[in-house]
Amino acid sequence: MKDEFVETGTAAKTLLEQANINKAAIIEILLIILLCIAARIFLKRACKRFVLYVQRAQKEQKVNVGTHNLLLTTTAVFDSIGKIIILLIGVVTCLSAVNISISPVVYGLGFISLGVSLGAQDTFTDIIRGILTLIEGKIAPGNCVTINGAMGIVDAISIRQITLRHFDGSLEAFPFSKIGTIRNFSIGYRVMACTFHIAQDSDITAFKAMTKQVLDSMRKDPTWSMFISEETPDAPTLEFEKVTNISVKIIVRARINVDPLNSFASEFNRRMLDQLQSSTMLRLVNAFPAPSALDHLQS
Repeated sequence: MKDEFVETGTAAKTLLEQANINKAAIIEILLIILLCIAARIFLKRACKRFVLYVQRAQKEQKVNVGTHNLLLTTTAVFDSIGKIIILLIGVVTCLSAVNISISPVVYGLGFISLGVSLGAQDTFTDIIRGILTLIEGKIAPGNCVTINGAMGIVDAISIRQITLRHFDGSLEAFPFSKIGTIRNFSIGYRVMACTFHIAQDSDITAFKAMTKQVLDSMRKDPTWSMFISEETPDAPTLEFEKVTNISVKIIVRARINVDPLNSFASEFNRRMLDQLQSSTMLRLVNAFPAPSALDHLQS
């Protein structure tokens, strides 16, 4: 009888110890989860504040467009990687709290990752090329670009794909592994180009003075002065491409700030046509009222 009481007491003591251990493990896991959630919230808020700071600095012209894009994309990559690291640390710590060896888990994940890598090579290619593209900072949300010949505004960028919103409102996703060429109209500068055909006996000096007058009027206009940079000349450059017995083909060029939709050149061309049509010294033979949409760009 005495032995039975001893065995019963020992079993009860063992159960109490196990219960205390389980209770401690549960509390530890809950603390780990709370810490991971707090770390994720802190990281997300820190990245958001940094993005707001970079955007404000770009508006105040403390950083250029290239640095602005690089910082934004690097922050997005840092946020994604940080989220994964927090999750992995949380899982490993929780397993350790319940005395589960992580070695089999690591080996199992190794075999799983091998199988996934064989079946998802394009996805890994997307991710690698996406990270490299984001680090280079050559493209950012809001940029006007052409991707594989399709033109639109960048709606979103992830480490796997670029989402492009076309001018008709439709969305199209481009995985990085399928992207051949990207042409960005929102970085660097633009060289405006407008073509005019004026009569062969027209006064070229008067035409040049007219281009300067139109450019000066747009420089003073608040709507269009934002496109005028320090490198914009006082008077546009004239190029004579074709001279015949009837007309002279003149291309008017001027370096301006980024103009993705070519609106400055269109307005310049419209004002020039108004001036030419009312001029007595210059006679317009023919003109191309819509300037080329793809002019010279430099990053």
